[in-house]
Amino acid sequence: MRIPKNLSAKTLNSQAMIKFFLWLVLFFIAIVGFSQKNINQLRQDLRTETRPEQQHAILLELGARYQFFHFDSAMYFHTRAYNVAVEMGRNANRADLNKIKQLKADARLGMLRVYDSHGYNEKVTEYGAQLLPVAKELQDTVMIISAYLSLGNSKFRQGIYPEAITYYQRAAELSEKSGNDLYLARVNQNLGSLFYHQGN
Repeated sequence: MRIPKNLSAKTLNSQAMIKFFLWLVLFFIAIVGFSQKNINQLRQDLRTETRPEQQHAILLELGARYQFFHFDSAMYFHTRAYNVAVEMGRNANRADLNKIKQLKADARLGMLRVYDSHGYNEKVTEYGAQLLPVAKELQDTVMIISAYLSLGNSKFRQGIYPEAITYYQRAAELSEKSGNDLYLARVNQNLGSLFYHQGN
């Protein structure tokens, strides 16, 4: 491609940046549109689904979709998921009680993640403290790691660095032990940010 003589390098760089920015905007619009389409489909599925366990799964997924950008909607769906689990527990036999406990804990974990995402430190502490013993009883490694991670984030935001490091280290040890590289990477990233803030 031949470059016209009257265009400077600065002009070309500006045009390239504008094109890049426009592509970025279009990409973002496409992602949001795709996400909204998925949310609409999930809402439709929820309206037609009659099985409580499937309703619970859809509600959790909707809560997760809203987690970062709409606090009230995310909490609404996770709370509904919890209530579905409670209702299932009323009609459950003894053999199903552990499954009901898991479903309740999954909904509470969703709430904890929403509180963490929006910086509600007191709620993170409250829900994290309630969830950890249940997660340990259920031997749900991902839930335990998530609780430690959220508790660490809360202490980090409050500037209580020694406690944040303790929670992050517990999450890192468990992630490494269980071979969960995704969570290990997240924990190490948060630890790196914390040490940077400390000036280490």
